[in-house]
Amino acid sequence: MANNTIRDTGRDTLDTMAAVQVSGTVSSTTGETLPGAHVYYIGSDGQAVGTVTDANGAFSMTAREGVTLRATFVGYTGQEVSITAASSPVAFVLAPGVDIPEFEVVGEGSGNMGALAIGGLLLLLVLSGDR
Repeated sequence: MANNTIRDTGRDTLDTMAAVQVSGTVSSTTGETLPGAHVYYIGSDGQAVGTVTDANGAFSMTAREGVTLRATFVGYTGQEVSITAASSPVAFVLAPGVDIPEFEVVGEGSGNMGALAIGGLLLLLVLSGDR
């Protein structure tokens, strides 16, 4: 299983809480695994610390005991679990329910275009261009 770390600077050291290895899966209520789901917690410095699920919807990461681990995926309602030393494996089951509003972007000119995919959401970006 690949470890796709979002951020792990080692700065999240809470002396009163033990580090625990947490692994598990993220799937939908229909049983479909959700590759690319974000699994994270908010560190003591206020930054998100986490990972992204692999092609099988599986993840593995180190977390601090007592933090709230959250799983999110575009178009689904997130789920939270409080982490203890006995929390692994964690099976997140996300329900569909977050509607993404439709929108239209209109522009003129020419330029270079780029595309970026984030958790099933495709963003088209104008990298440079004339006005």
